[in-house]
Formats: sequence, C-alpha cells, structure tokens
Amino acid sequence: MDIKKLLDDTDSGDVDHVLRKAFSPVTVPLEISTGLEPALITLINLTDKTSDQSNLLCKNKCKEKLRDQKWWVTCLNTVQSMQSHNVKFPDYQATGTIRTLPKGALPPHLLSSSKLANTDWHYARNSACVNKSAFLCSEFELKGTLTKLAELLKDEASPIWKSLRRLGCYAKYQKQAVNYLKNIEDHILEVTLTPNNIRQVTFPVNENEYITLTPTLSQTMQAQIHRELEDKRRLTAIYHCDRAPNIGYFVAKAGGRIRTIKTQPHIPQTQEKYTPAKQWLTKPRFEAMDFFLERENLLITANHKKRMHKAARKQIKNMLLEWQLGLADYESLNSRELAQGFNYCLSRTRNAHRFAYLPELTQLFEELFAKPSPHNELPTQHDKSQHSSDYMIIPKIKIGHANAESSGYTIGLPSLIGIFGYLHAFERRVRKDYPKFSFKRFALRLERFHLERRGITLEASKIKNENIAPPALRDSWQCDMTMSVLLECESADEVKLAEVPRWLPNRLCRGHTHIPHEVQDRIQISHDLKLCIKELQQQPGLWLLADEHHEITDVQILLEQIDTNRLVTCLGYHLISSPATDKGSMYGYPHAFCEPVLGLVCTMQSIHHKQIDSLLWRYQWVESGPILTTSENNDETAK
Repeated sequence: MDIKKLLDDTDSGDVDHVLRKAFSPVTVPLEISTGLEPALITLINLTDKTSDQSNLLCKNKCKEKLRDQKWWVTCLNTVQSMQSHNVKFPDYQATGTIRTLPKGALPPHLLSSSKLANTDWHYARNSACVNKSAFLCSEFELKGTLTKLAELLKDEASPIWKSLRRLGCYAKYQKQAVNYLKNIEDHILEVTLTPNNIRQVTFPVNENEYITLTPTLSQTMQAQIHRELEDKRRLTAIYHCDRAPNIGYFVAKAGGRIRTIKTQPHIPQTQEKYTPAKQWLTKPRFEAMDFFLERENLLITANHKKRMHKAARKQIKNMLLEWQLGLADYESLNSRELAQGFNYCLSRTRNAHRFAYLPELTQLFEELFAKPSPHNELPTQHDKSQHSSDYMIIPKIKIGHANAESSGYTIGLPSLIGIFGYLHAFERRVRKDYPKFSFKRFALRLERFHLERRGITLEASKIKNENIAPPALRDSWQCDMTMSVLLECESADEVKLAEVPRWLPNRLCRGHTHIPHEVQDRIQISHDLKLCIKELQQQPGLWLLADEHHEITDVQILLEQIDTNRLVTCLGYHLISSPATDKGSMYGYPHAFCEPVLGLVCTMQSIHHKQIDSLLWRYQWVESGPILTTSENNDETAK
C-alpha cells in the first residue's frame, strides 16, 4: 500500500498509530513515492521518545529537528551501528558491529541469508538511540525499489534533499550529512572476542585441524521469518526478550515478542503395524501372479509368452525377497516353511487372498525361496561398503533440559549439528584408548520427545559501582528426549562395549545425558546395517531423515514444506568472516563468525531399504562452512 491511500483511508484520530505501524520493520515496507513529504515528516518525528510521539505529521516539530545540529549528529551515528547480523540477540550485553555478507554458496536444500535480498539491516547498539535510528535506517519503497534514507542521502543531488530543504534543513547540515554518509563503510566487522558476552563452538575442518565459530543472528532472516509467520499460528512460537531496546531496533519495534518457527516430532505410542500389501504387494506383482495362472489361456506368440514369463517370474522373485526381509528369523526357515508363511500372509490380504495356497504358485514360491539370501539378491549402494564398515548401536540415550532453540529462528528439535558435536566428542574420547577408531556417518532415532517453555531465567548480572540493577529475564525453551544412535564406524571390533557409557559426554546442547543401566547390555556392534535398523525399529520411535529433494530459495518456500512429518532445524553454519587467529579464541584455534543454516528433516517410523542413503548423516566442511548432509554431491567442495 502507498502512503497517500493509507492516509486517505485512515481516520484523523488513528493517523499516528497507523503511521507508526506502517514504518515499523515488522510490517511490509510502505510505498512513499505518492506522498514523499508526509513520509519524511513522519520519519523525522518518529525519532522522538515513544511517549512524545503525538501528531507525527506536525511540520513545526520536524523543522525544529532539521535545524538542530545535535539531532543530526545522533541520527548520523546510528547509521554507523546498522547491523546485518545482531550479536546482541538474545544477550544484549554483547557488543560489536557486523555488516557483512555470507561467504560461499549453500546446497539448494539449505537456507541462510545468502539466498535472500540484503534488507532489514537495522540499528543495534543501545537503547538511547533506538528511536533516533528511525529517520535514516527505516526501510520503505520508493517507486517500487526498497531503500532507506541512509542510502538516498549520500547523493547531494537527490530529490530527497530538496524536500528536506523545503521542510527547514540548512545547507550546511546537508553538506555535513552527505560527507559523513559517504565515509561509512558498507561492510564492517568490529567484534572483540574478549571481554565480550559471546559464545564459541568448535568444529573439525579435517582430521587434524579445528576452528572455533561464533554463531550470530541474521537480521534479514529474523525479520522475514517474523513477517511470514504472522498468519501461521500453528508454526509459531513467541520468544520473549526483556530490555528489547537494548537488543536492537527490530526487537524493540516488535515489542520484545519475536516470532520463531516451532516444529516438533510427534512420536507414536505404539509400534507401526506390519502391512504386507503396502510393502511388498504392488500392482505389477499382482498382475505377475495372475499371469502365471492364466498363461496357458493367453492367445499370444511363443516368444511373447516367454518374455512375459521371464518378467513375471522376476516380479514374483522380488516380491518374495522383500517379504522375506521383513522376517526376523528367516535364515532359520527352509523354503517350504517360508512358502507356507507367505501363503498365510497372502490369505490375510483383501485383494490377493485368491492366490494363497494354490499348488502351482506354492511350487513356484518354494523354488524361488530356495535361492540365495535376499541380502545377496537386493544389493544397494550402501551394501558395497558393508564389508569394510562396522555399525555400533547405542540405544536409549536420555537427554534432559536440552536447548530446544536450535537457532535464533527455530524452536523444537535440537540442532542436529550440535548432536554431531556430541558424537564427535564421543569419538575423541574413544580414540584416546583406540586410536584407529572413527565414525563416518550416523543415524538418529527419537523414541521420546517433550518440548516445553521452561519459564524465564535470570541473566548473569554484575554489580558495578555498588549499584544493584534488577537482572533481565530470558526466555527458555527446553526439551527432554530419548534418542538411539547408529554409528557407521571403522576399526570398531576391538572396542570394549562395556566402556561405551564411560566415553559418552555428559552434555548435549546444554542438556544432561546418560544411558540407563538396564539398556547398556544392548550396546552392540554389527556388520549388517539392515539388522541394526530392524533392531532399533522394534521400539516405537521416529527416524530422522534428510529432505534434500526440495530447493529452498526463501522463507516462504521453507514454511510451505513443513508438515506433521517434516521439521526445521539447524543443519550447519554459514561463514560470514574468514577464519583468523584472534585474541580470546577458544583453545587458540582460528576463529570466524557465522550464521545458522536451516534445513528440513523428515521423520519416519520405519524405513525401506531404498531409503538407507537418506538415513545416514555425514559431516562435511564445505566452502560455506560446516554442514550435515546425506549426499556425496558436496564432496568436491569439502576440504
């Protein structure tokens, strides 16, 4: 909507409220080309204290400010503190300025601010100048182009200056403002690691090299997610921020109530029932059995009949092998017993019961069941490496009070890149006793999940100059869950399984972890991945699979893909600075700033053998930073 139509449709008593909302960053930018002068007057008067913002279209107030040098200096200084990534969210005690762009490209199925337009770079320094930043830092549309006065006023010949001069601005202030704005750097990163209230996390770059990262929030992503969730209450969780003006302009205008994406897995209470017709009985296989019964009555050539006979036999063979994979003890049964069991399953189906116990088909079933094991008949891409890899099952790891805020934009499932950090710490502990041990990929199965807003927590306050100030309150979303882990390992045969609980770290995503004593004897190592999957699927739960089939280019597409079986969480970090050795870096490793990378995660109660490649997650350090993926397409960019 344009400002002229907005003013025409608004009652005189509601003008201030409507204009304040129209120029707020939490709403869609307003088109001002149809009413440039009213828009400038409003932006100038919005720099007053909120309690003094009455009659925003008053020209006399506007004129006084435009002729006040101190007002100009304060407004221009706010441009210096515009930030693309807010280091003060959610801890307002952090300090620093970041105006930069992410480095490198992400895979199509992941999302960060690198795929979005460079908008919503707002002021974030202290509460004293939050309102002052409204004049130069507020975004609006001018003739269909999104911009702000801080960009337009760099040009001394801009028509905006003519309007400001008519409203009362002196020529000397115009010249000073133009010179000041031209000298402000477009990209800047001024954040010290110490003393500062920012956190650091460590990730491996390769086997012998590590790096520390400081995650920061992209204001572009935060603003777009906040606006897109306005009408999506089912996907929304409110994150409450105390002392919002100290965090930044966007948080202040949102009233300290930031909308975040809330998704959580819904774990069934019972194990999924086995449905034979759904898994192994398909239409081509139904037609194949029908062909065997009617082949003598078909009026076709001998060659055609031979080809159809061969194809039908192959279809039935694959059907029997897939049915056989669903049995836990098929290796102890002979071909006659397997044929009897298959006939029984056929008799229980609604559409195929007429094929059960027929002598001709039963003889064929016995013949095909006498062939080698289905593991040799149905090779998959993963089966090629089964002989060189071991699989370790660590069941029922209990996690309590884990951080459910996987990023500053998402609440629900803990960060999967954080879970990788937990498993990597486990690997490092094992390698102290077994140097050759390592894991390449891992799978996760959730067996219990509970998400809760655990109330508010007090910040760590310091007493300065004997002045005691009440500490700010912080929101806290936490979760309790039970998780089973499947690791694809190398050189795991020598590992003593009784020592695994001792090697497991005590913390995961700020939560406490332990493995119950009664399930420790279920920790095992196997050479067969399919048997490991069946072992874990005996209990109700959900597998966490990668969804890499959708190209995500903006926030709207990401939200459209969310459903009851598809979640959003943090799958990595996107670098916004080059790694460098900085004072205060943890362990003396190279340090870099980054932003969270969001991705989709599918949940499935049971999986088919063709979905194994989407089940096993792998960690990669690519051009953009650390990510979790299941494909090998990014290996070319991995270090």
